[in-house]
Amino acid sequence: MRKVFYSLIVILLLSSCITGKSKPSNFYNLVSYDNSNIKIKNKKRFITNIEQVVIPAYLDRPQIITLNGEDTEFNISETNRWAEPLASSIQRTLARDIYSYMPNSIIRSSLIGVTDADYHIYVIIDKFDGRFGDKLTMNVWWSVLNKNGKILITKNSSFEGDLKSNSYNDLIKEYSKLVNQLAIEIGNKINSL
Repeated sequence: MRKVFYSLIVILLLSSCITGKSKPSNFYNLVSYDNSNIKIKNKKRFITNIEQVVIPAYLDRPQIITLNGEDTEFNISETNRWAEPLASSIQRTLARDIYSYMPNSIIRSSLIGVTDADYHIYVIIDKFDGRFGDKLTMNVWWSVLNKNGKILITKNSSFEGDLKSNSYNDLIKEYSKLVNQLAIEIGNKINSL
């Protein structure tokens, strides 16, 4: 009798492992902001290509990464993921945010090699980290080249935001605000050329 009882328990445990469902994944993408209400001094018309956005290798994965208690330890969420590669999302969001800031211009992303642009933007992000209940940080090197390939601007910019909640939705909105701040800074610099 005991053998039958133990056999049934083993079968039930095994069947629960086999039929158990994993938690469904949530997918996120950066959002653009409407910058048309920000006043700019000179509304130049130009064509700009955002040629490339480079992110650190540790961020180049589908899972969303956040900082743990220390700056050297990361949490990798298996159930909260980027809907597309993060570098592509940043590139497209940056283009839309610059365009909303300077709607007289043409801002394009992902058109590497197109030569008719007045300006070419290259972005290297070396920090794009957030900690729930604390802050987010984006550190970025960016350059603007003219149509002949001459470097007009090279700058290192840092942006911070607050993240009071433990929500991934709030995390992505705050990340989007950091990208928007970069878009406004780039738009201002290009507009002053």
